Amino acid sequence: MKCFYNNEDFIPNRSNQKFANAKNRIRFHNEKRKELMQARALIDSKLHKNYNILLELMDEVNNSEFHIEFLKGKGYSLGVLTHFQKYQNQNHPALYDFLMIRKDDILNIIRYD
Repeated sequence: MKCFYNNEDFIPNRSNQKFANAKNRIRFHNEKRKELMQARALIDSKLHKNYNILLELMDEVNNSEFHIEFLKGKGYSLGVLTHFQKYQNQNHPALYDFLMIRKDDILNIIRYD
C-alpha cells in the first residue's frame, strides 16, 4: 500500500490505515490545515480588524451612528461581514454581534445579543 503523505510503500497494521506512520499522518494534516489558514488569512484579518474598530468605537454604547468616510479613515472595510441578521423584518449585514443599518452615507451600528 502507498502512504497518502509521501507515496512510500508500507504494510498496513490495520485495514483502514492510510499513512506509513504517525509522523506522516501528522505532517499531512498540518499541511492541509496550513493551506486552509493561508486561504482564509486575507478575509480573517479584515474581519478581525473591522471587529476591533467596532469594539473601540462602541465601547460602553449599544447604538451609534458613524459617517462612512469616518469608518473608512479608521481602516474599516465595508464589504466584509459575517452574516445577515433580521431586524425590524428586514435582513441587515452584521459582523459578529454588531448589526449595520446603512442610510445614505451614515452607518447605524447596533450591538445585539
